[in-house]
Amino acid sequence: MDCINKTTSFSIQKAAVIGAGTMGAGIAALVADAGIPVILLDIVPPKLTEEDVIKGVDTKSRTFRDRFAQGGKERVCDPKRGTIYDPEHATLITVGNLEDDLELLRDCDWVVEVIIEDLKAKQDLLEKIRTYLKPGAFISSNTSGVSITGIAQGLPREMRKQFLGTHFFNPPRYMHLLELIPGQETCPDRMAFMKEFGERVLGKGVVVAKDTPNFIGNRIGVYKSVQTFQLMLKYGYDVETVDYLTGPVVGRPRSASFGTTDMVGLDILYHVAGNVREKLLEAGNTEEASAFELPQFIHEMYQNRQLGNKTKGGFYMKASDPSGKKVKLVWDPERKEYVPKKGVKIPIVEEALKGRNTRERLNKLLWDDSDAGRFTWESTKGFLLYSAEKAEEIAWNYQDIDKAMKWGYNWELGPFETWDVIGVERSVQRMRDEGAAIPRWIEERLGRGETSFYNIDPLDRRLSAQYPTVKEYGDSALLDLDDGVLCLEIRTKGNAINESFMEHLLDALDLVEQTPAYRALVLANAGTNFLTGADLTQFLKNAEAGNYQALEESPRRFHKVSLRLKYAQKPVIAAVAGKVLGGGLEFALHCSRVVAHAESYMGLVEVGVGIIPGGGGVKEYLYRCMEKVEPFGFPDLNPVVQKVWKTIATATVSKNAFDARHMCFLRDSDRIVMNRDQLVEEAKKEALRMSVDGFHQTAPKPVKVTGISGRAALDYMISTMRKGNMISDYDVEVVSALARVVTGGDVPKGTLVSERELLDLEAEGNAKLIVTKQALERVRAILTTGKPLRN
Repeated sequence: MDCINKTTSFSIQKAAVIGAGTMGAGIAALVADAGIPVILLDIVPPKLTEEDVIKGVDTKSRTFRDRFAQGGKERVCDPKRGTIYDPEHATLITVGNLEDDLELLRDCDWVVEVIIEDLKAKQDLLEKIRTYLKPGAFISSNTSGVSITGIAQGLPREMRKQFLGTHFFNPPRYMHLLELIPGQETCPDRMAFMKEFGERVLGKGVVVAKDTPNFIGNRIGVYKSVQTFQLMLKYGYDVETVDYLTGPVVGRPRSASFGTTDMVGLDILYHVAGNVREKLLEAGNTEEASAFELPQFIHEMYQNRQLGNKTKGGFYMKASDPSGKKVKLVWDPERKEYVPKKGVKIPIVEEALKGRNTRERLNKLLWDDSDAGRFTWESTKGFLLYSAEKAEEIAWNYQDIDKAMKWGYNWELGPFETWDVIGVERSVQRMRDEGAAIPRWIEERLGRGETSFYNIDPLDRRLSAQYPTVKEYGDSALLDLDDGVLCLEIRTKGNAINESFMEHLLDALDLVEQTPAYRALVLANAGTNFLTGADLTQFLKNAEAGNYQALEESPRRFHKVSLRLKYAQKPVIAAVAGKVLGGGLEFALHCSRVVAHAESYMGLVEVGVGIIPGGGGVKEYLYRCMEKVEPFGFPDLNPVVQKVWKTIATATVSKNAFDARHMCFLRDSDRIVMNRDQLVEEAKKEALRMSVDGFHQTAPKPVKVTGISGRAALDYMISTMRKGNMISDYDVEVVSALARVVTGGDVPKGTLVSERELLDLEAEGNAKLIVTKQALERVRAILTTGKPLRN
């Protein structure tokens, strides 16, 4: 990749997306979520609709001419769809069309086309827009398989250096993978910048792929899908059985093989498989092309438009039985009809599913001499060998193949990580015994004594695998992030707050405060969620044993930890992601600063188990909401108090971190990070910034409350809800206790109430609730069914 006049002083301040379909509009929403203005263009509709004629719309109307782009924007900005993080970001998306608005491209630093997967169509579009492009702008094609070098052929040489492939996986908000593909002349500096931009600004896991058919993710992923179809026919399995064998038991999502295809769309898999097969046949590689030959029943389903969720029926379909009950049906390729799901259970699989992790589950099944075991072995063997055979052709290193499959397909393990988990030497010997050809570079590695691909356990996702351990606690560990910043890694079972964790947190705070070399503490969890609340198992044990003293003391212990976090002498940063619920959010609210991944779901949800927040959450949330209005001197605080009460009383959880900011769970000074992989490092940077800026310990302050009159308004709302049967009698007790806290107790309106007084009100309210049989029933229901109980 030759690059003249190299420079790393690139910047993307404005972007354009051409093509407002599902993927294009989704990319535009992602760019807007990153705070970058984006132009969204599409073609002018070919003709007026009957509705247009009735309304008197003509072909010169912008409503008509921008319809496709406007429709794409409206779809992704619809809050019900959850495509865009914050509906307010919609103002950053400007729509237009490819006839009237090409001038809008002149000040865009990055232009990405997201049109049909056709080489000539993409070349024609680039030819149409190239004279409107800003000198030096990044130009990219979002394609899942069309050659990047081929698309760029007609561009001037200088533009070919600016051109690359950007393959986002759908939907762009949720799928972590972004494949970047250089053409033969793409500037390396531009690739390096785009990789950093994709990771840091757009929050993607970026893999640089070679310009080969369908790149990395889809090349391996579709091979695996077609191989699964072929093995299904070989073993005589049905759709349901195959998904049973290719889901969590082998480290794949619950949607497994066919459920995942339904989500993505059978048409996508059909076209990608066809594209690879066509390219391989053109190259004369008929043997490899046969690996992408789809079975006849897949062709039939494609022709019948049984494409999955998008057509309300694929391998699975939801329907109603004669009684009107919703049921899930599954496609039977032999009978060519949908049949009721029967539920599959195979003894060896059920035994494997009892394993503690994917290593135990996979090895239990893989080495078993049963049909299920042999199916799993053949499936695993095939994609391991294919990944190894294609590694040098499609990727710059085998690690990128693992990343692509995990980030793009939600696999727990990539192929080479899988190889480590099942044992490279043992599995390769079995492959040799079965007559398989082992790729040369694999044999060379084994010949050098390299019997694994990684030096660490690929299933160890803990932060302690990346950072040195200062102190090991068991269900948490104190890690050294360097530069004087320590991190308490949370590892509790079920991400719950137990007594030992609280003691460890206090110990970590003491160590940081008492050691001059330490400057700050970060709280983080490498798992899916930050913290999901108090340990209900211990609550249930105490309740069933009648240990009410322990139950009544629990809020006070939580208060102790919360106040230590709030009044720490050095910065404490909560690095949160996933579920941040109940006590987890209460602790985060008391930290000096929160650095939140965009996919953070925050809420004080204790009412679901029949109590009110008991770790200072009511008090701190009231403080945060009051902060929004105090500078403006609003005379009526009732609306603010009612918002606090309603949010907690309804156990409302934020849709994401941006929503959490609107709800006041996050302050404007708290940071939102797009890339989960960078969360801890960004939290460390925030800690150092606070330390350098001269961190001062927070001083306690009172809050003005609405008192007895404010509670009267809430009591009226509660009465109305009960009369409308919206809440139960016990709900009335819970939300009434909450009302007493948020209004400051039995005091006149306008009284300044101290933090300690609010905490006492929290404790008093919970003391009456946690000893009731209704609270016990709700806790037991959550632990046994996972669902809240209305009693």
